[in-house]
Amino acid sequence: MSTLQNIENRFEEQLKTIDELINFDRIILDLCINNIHNLNERLKAGPFKITNPTYLAEGTLKTIMNVRRNDSLRTNYMSMFNSCLVLQVSYFTSNVNDIFKYTCYCLNYAQNRPDLEIDVLKSKNDINFQNMLSTIKTYKKYLDVDIEKNQICNTIILAQSARHAIVHSLGLADQKFIKQTDAARPRDIKHDFTHDEKIQFTSSELEFVKLAMQVFTTSLCDNIKNRHQIS
Repeated sequence: MSTLQNIENRFEEQLKTIDELINFDRIILDLCINNIHNLNERLKAGPFKITNPTYLAEGTLKTIMNVRRNDSLRTNYMSMFNSCLVLQVSYFTSNVNDIFKYTCYCLNYAQNRPDLEIDVLKSKNDINFQNMLSTIKTYKKYLDVDIEKNQICNTIILAQSARHAIVHSLGLADQKFIKQTDAARPRDIKHDFTHDEKIQFTSSELEFVKLAMQVFTTSLCDNIKNRHQIS
C-alpha cells in the first residue's frame, strides 16, 4: 500500500537517477582513471618490474586526470543538461499527480466523498498538473489545499516553461516563454531572457531546480497531512 512518504521517496530515487546522468561524464572519467591507475601499478609491481615510461600508462593517466580536473568534457556534454531538465519536470509532474490521486483515494475511502472517486475524477476536464498555476487551482478546488506562489514555486514555473520550449520550440525563448517567466518572480535562477535566446541549463542550475522540487514536494505532503490527517 502506498503512502505519501512512499511517493516522496520514489521521487527522490527518480531525481538520483537524473543526478547520475548529469554527472555521467565525470563518472566515466573517474572509472577510467581508477582502472588505468591500477593497471599502471600492476605493470610496475609485476614480475617484469617495468620502469620505462614508454611501456607504462602514466602519460595516459595524467592526460585523463587533467581532463577530469579541468572538466574539459563539460562543454561537449552541455546538450545533455537540457534533456535532464525535461526529465526533472516529467518526474515532478507525475509525482504531483500521484500525490493528488492518493489523497483523493484516502478521502474518498475514509470520508465517503463521492466527488473524489477515481471514475468521477477521470470525467473532469479541469484537473491538470502540466503547469504550476493549474496545479495550484486543482489542489485548492478538490482538496482545499493552499499552495503558496513563492520563490520555490516560481523556480518550478521556469523549469516547466523551459521544458515546453525545449520540446516544442527548439529550445528558444519565444514570446510565450518570456511572458510566462516574466511573471514568475522572484526565482532562484535565470532571471532574464532575450527574445529567441537559446535556453541552456547548467548542472548547477539543475541542482537549484531539483532542490525547489524537493522542497515543494515535502511542503505539499506536510500541508495535506495537516489539512486532512492522512499519511
